[in-house]
Amino acid sequence: MNRKIDIVKTALLSFLVCGTCLLSGCGAKTQPAAKSSAVSPAASSSSSSSQQQSKVSLTLADASGAAQAKVSDNIIGQFETYANLNIDYQSYPDGYRSYIKSVLGTDKCPDIYVATLNDAIEDYNAGYLYNFNDVIGRTNIYDSGKPWKDTLPKSMLERMYITENEIPGFPTTTNAARIYYNKDIFTNAGIKAPETWDEFISSCETLQKSGITPFAFPNSSDTDCAWAWFGNNIANQLTPDIIKTMDVSKNGFVEPAEVAKAYDSGTLSMTDESFATGYGLMREFSKYWEPNYNSVNYNQAIDMFSSGNAAMSIFTTNDYDKVNSKIKGAFALGVMPIPVITKKIYPKALGKPVLCGGQPDYIYCISKTAAEDSKKFKAAIDFLQYMTSSAVESELAKDIYRVPLAVDAKQPDGIDGFKITEEPERINYFSAISEDMRSKYYEGGKTFLSGGYTIEDFEKYMTTVYSSAIKASEDKNGWSKDNNYGLQPESAR
Repeated sequence: MNRKIDIVKTALLSFLVCGTCLLSGCGAKTQPAAKSSAVSPAASSSSSSSQQQSKVSLTLADASGAAQAKVSDNIIGQFETYANLNIDYQSYPDGYRSYIKSVLGTDKCPDIYVATLNDAIEDYNAGYLYNFNDVIGRTNIYDSGKPWKDTLPKSMLERMYITENEIPGFPTTTNAARIYYNKDIFTNAGIKAPETWDEFISSCETLQKSGITPFAFPNSSDTDCAWAWFGNNIANQLTPDIIKTMDVSKNGFVEPAEVAKAYDSGTLSMTDESFATGYGLMREFSKYWEPNYNSVNYNQAIDMFSSGNAAMSIFTTNDYDKVNSKIKGAFALGVMPIPVITKKIYPKALGKPVLCGGQPDYIYCISKTAAEDSKKFKAAIDFLQYMTSSAVESELAKDIYRVPLAVDAKQPDGIDGFKITEEPERINYFSAISEDMRSKYYEGGKTFLSGGYTIEDFEKYMTTVYSSAIKASEDKNGWSKDNNYGLQPESAR
């Protein structure tokens, strides 16, 4: 899909000044509003003198489907009009990443394009992208005058740093896993959404005694992900001290090379009591799943929950529209994070909620070529501050159920529980080293849950799995103690 929008200049969008609604449902343009010093940086680009100058042209690319592209067209069109810009917006629902890789470093590369975190890091390290660290502290005039970085949840901002002063782009959403729950069932059972693990298990027990299946747990294969999501989240909650020690780069996250170094040194051990505690919690929790959980896949769990045959399940933020459309208003839908494991359960626990998955996504990147053109660069930053503002992200949440990252964005009814308030998962324990590890963790987990392994047996099994995966990763990457596993020496950081 390729469409060129060239809209004649109109007045400043009224929400920029008086905080009124961003867009109408039909995409009508807002009426002129009074000037305000609160918007002076952007207003300067649309002053009367700028009307006499030629428009700055930007190219923008993403992988949007038709529904999202339609909403984006409306939003982008209004900004073009206000800022006297010409934006050639291109969306590629199919083959998007291949297209981007084919034009990187050429004059055909979009000035701005959207990337996943991994792709943004790859392209930045290859020298194709602008470093947002230089602008992240600027005031975003479209977001209550906050510094741009302060419009993101702390966990999302932390994850965007490649090093302490390098950021490859600015994120707008995340695809985290959340527990979906049936509010009507909860109300009828006299329970509230639990915040702690003890409350969670108590709620499951109450529901089960009422004749209700507490949790639809998809576990037919490792790709159903529920076992890995819960397992990794719980492990992150139980191992804050180990994580801090493993993070030798001090960027707040543990990368595969750091995992290898920690494992070889004995800092990380699959026989640590924290992992045994987590395995025990999952075994207890499994008593409240549907009896045939090993035969239920992800889509079947969605059907089971949506039809009211289970009080809870775990799905991603991207699944909200699908789940909600299947419910068809039959009951009130709620979402919540995985509950907190308190220090009462395990004294060394973090004692705070941890986000399940949810790395930054839909990241706006600026090509280095565009950044070297002062007019394009200024226009690109202004445009991206607008597109990442609370008002725009609120509109996208309402129209296409994209979970906003902007901390002041309004969450539509039903997805307010998607707001990111948790600590990030700082390590992916069970698939960071290899995809093969994830499948082996799943297979061993099935045996453990069925009673084929004791906790001690499962610890031994995971030690074997980890040792094999670490060795394979070290051989593949050439990591060893002698070269510090490819990590930058501490003296150079």
